[in-house]
Amino acid sequence: MRPHLNLENLKKSIMKKLILIICIFASINIQASRVPWNTGHGDLEIAKDSSGTGLVIESVAESRIDNISIELNDDAKLIIPNLEQFQFLGEVGAPIWVAPQIDDGNTIFFGYNSDIEPGFLSDRDLTLSFHSSSGPGEFLAWQNGSSGSVKIIADSKDGFNENDSLSMVAPAHGHFNWGFTKPGIYKIGVSASGELASNGQKITSPEEKLHFEISLLKSGEVDIELEYDNEDFELIYLKEETGEEFLPSEAALFASKNAWQKIPENELFSFLGSEGDLVAILPQEENEDLLFLGLASDELEAGVFAGDSVNIQLSSVRVPGDFHLYSVDALSVPSILLSSRDSAKQEYVFGVGKHSHYNWAFSRPGYYEIDLIISGSLQGSDTVVTSDPITMNFEIENPFGDVAILGSGEVDIEVEYEDGTFELILIDEQSETEFESNEVLLKAGRDSWGVIPENESFSFLGNSWDPIAILPQVEDENLLFLGLASDELEAGVFDGDQVEIQLIGLDGPGEFALYSVDTFGAANAILSSVDESLKTLAMPIGDHAHYNWAFTEPGYYEVKLAVSGKLAGTETIISSETIALYFEIEPQFQAILSRGEVDIEVEYENGTFELVLLDELGGGEYAANNAVF
Repeated sequence: MRPHLNLENLKKSIMKKLILIICIFASINIQASRVPWNTGHGDLEIAKDSSGTGLVIESVAESRIDNISIELNDDAKLIIPNLEQFQFLGEVGAPIWVAPQIDDGNTIFFGYNSDIEPGFLSDRDLTLSFHSSSGPGEFLAWQNGSSGSVKIIADSKDGFNENDSLSMVAPAHGHFNWGFTKPGIYKIGVSASGELASNGQKITSPEEKLHFEISLLKSGEVDIELEYDNEDFELIYLKEETGEEFLPSEAALFASKNAWQKIPENELFSFLGSEGDLVAILPQEENEDLLFLGLASDELEAGVFAGDSVNIQLSSVRVPGDFHLYSVDALSVPSILLSSRDSAKQEYVFGVGKHSHYNWAFSRPGYYEIDLIISGSLQGSDTVVTSDPITMNFEIENPFGDVAILGSGEVDIEVEYEDGTFELILIDEQSETEFESNEVLLKAGRDSWGVIPENESFSFLGNSWDPIAILPQVEDENLLFLGLASDELEAGVFDGDQVEIQLIGLDGPGEFALYSVDTFGAANAILSSVDESLKTLAMPIGDHAHYNWAFTEPGYYEVKLAVSGKLAGTETIISSETIALYFEIEPQFQAILSRGEVDIEVEYENGTFELVLLDELGGGEYAANNAVF
């Protein structure tokens, strides 16, 4: 018997959750959609900065860098040739998406340009440097010579150094090849540098992040067609609007920030996570803002397979979160078809001649590689036909949209006071970039997880040995190093030369605390979401301090603060409005291994032993402390 549902109460509950999430997301500065650039000629413009004494990367294709999406679609796809000079690109026969050095009329013609006049830079030398690449595959840049030679400009496979650069003579204009080995979203960090002719001083522009989108299917109906040909199964993506077809290796399926919603207050949906947690869903009902994924077997012939059905097996899900495929019936009761968290939901029987739409749910943003195995028993025989794992790639956008995500290096939270108003400004010390508090998502990676010490002074965090994620007061190159600073405030303005920071609220899946640890290892609790006596931090003017930022559960947090101070020589108290800091706390484990063979490999490298978990079924390889059975 199905559980009884009070539909009216369910509707009210969902509406309350939606209103709450809208309020949270409205407070962060979600950038309007980037302007897509996918055809024609455009340049990366290098110019003098506003002072006239420095450099700046000014624009791409005459658009602000933070407002443009550089897109390469199927027309940009090439196949890596079996030629020695192109071995650096990757495996022969593999696809690579290229913005070419020579205009082919089919995709973008992306160049560089600088109108810096002679006499500004020493010897007119200008260098474009590549610093970073984030994305699902590799980034490569190269130039072809007139005789067929190849000059490698940048290659992400071995990291970035001073050799990942292109030198030019200013003023300059030219082109090279921009290549990407997998579909998905990439951020490429670039800067420009040179020496001033007047005094030989080296000047470098701020690093800019170029946003590339490579072969993404982002909206409209896309059917995932099961096909059987030459005694083998394959999946084909069919874009219904245009009739275009893609192999799963040729496109990534995209879920925008509009896909995120809160898990309802209904135990039937608890398989998605805890009530109130965020989940990204490509839904079974059509939504013009989201991809509408269908699963179809109408290309399979009736009578070929026993029972006129085939098996779809979830072989593996590789980072960053959980995946669920489910349907919801007319009475809002969900049926789980596949789930990476449930070992009993790893296979689904799909009938021949079907065309269905389901909910595709993801617990975290990022790039998913989902391996499916298709199998079927041939009618009237004992032969079972089984495919190799077929990898589907999903790109799940951050729920806060295209904000800056800071997950390492020193970031200082500066208290500033101007025109009678307090605000918090975040400064990325590495790039010397300033952000409003609602323009940044602060990220704590897996390395932030530890356990609460067996020490009474830490009891405000919870029970000894409970897991806890901490952004620490001592710098760790793998983690964000958060500072709190008031050195921008003038002495003598506020009574006692101090201001107060109040913790006035918290939204998130767990609890939050701010504390310090003294020379002898004792904790000093400063702010706590569970202790009413720990709501205020008194901060001296001119201070710059680092604390431990602790979170009890993975997920997204909104830490709500306010800043106040009493003006010197008066009774006037200046108080800010609520200022929110946004955090993403990654789960402690990279993978949950629940089925198939897992080998615990003993490895020895650079004089050190380590244990590595090898998932033989899914092909994943994990450090022992990054997976759980």
